[in-house]
Amino acid sequence: MRLRQRYLIREVQQRDRYACTYLALDQERFNRPCVVTEFPLQSANRVAQEKLLERFRQAAYPLFQLNHPQLPHFFGAFRQRQSLFLAHNHAQGVSYRELLNVRQKQGKALTEPEVVHLLMHLLPVLSELHQLEIIHGKISPDCILLPVKPPRSVDALYRVLQHEAPHLVGLGAVEYLGQTLAMLQDGRNAGHWSPGQPGYASPEQLQTGKLSPSSDLYALAVTTLVLLTGRPRKTCSIATP
Repeated sequence: MRLRQRYLIREVQQRDRYACTYLALDQERFNRPCVVTEFPLQSANRVAQEKLLERFRQAAYPLFQLNHPQLPHFFGAFRQRQSLFLAHNHAQGVSYRELLNVRQKQGKALTEPEVVHLLMHLLPVLSELHQLEIIHGKISPDCILLPVKPPRSVDALYRVLQHEAPHLVGLGAVEYLGQTLAMLQDGRNAGHWSPGQPGYASPEQLQTGKLSPSSDLYALAVTTLVLLTGRPRKTCSIATP
């Protein structure tokens, strides 16, 4: 399947009731890998679809203001057939979940300097997101990548963790957009997001679906505890008053 005579769909990465995410090749950029997310328009009413399109543009606009090398770069927003689409670059690398697994095979977890390095490079990224009023909403070791090939040795792993800047991927804001559009089509009020990942999401996010910058900071704090201890996420949640 080809979208807009530009994006050649290669495989489905994720599908749920709100959206479908594809890995594709951008044929106008020398077949560079990219990610395309499809949001189906269920309503056949033309007026309703135009309203959804306007809401889509308004909600997607902040994503296109992102200008940070450690964040996804959005470069396509369009309508085709009965769906709306977003396109952004495909970040490749090894996740901190995979890096932790490598370290655990040695009976260890990440070191304090390695986790400090992670925080020093990710906190400015979160600051840029939050200044644009974008909440990630799904931070965990799985969505933090180092743009490198998997290390072949423990020594190589140490060098990677100390010198490479991590990338933050898997923006929950895109999923939130899909859910918002679906709720509007169903005639329901939008504004709250479904619960995030148990063990990483803050209690208020799990209980009410409400998101704020502190939701991301909470999830990042739990992530650092998991990386430092190697313990399962359910045992690393942070008590809140």
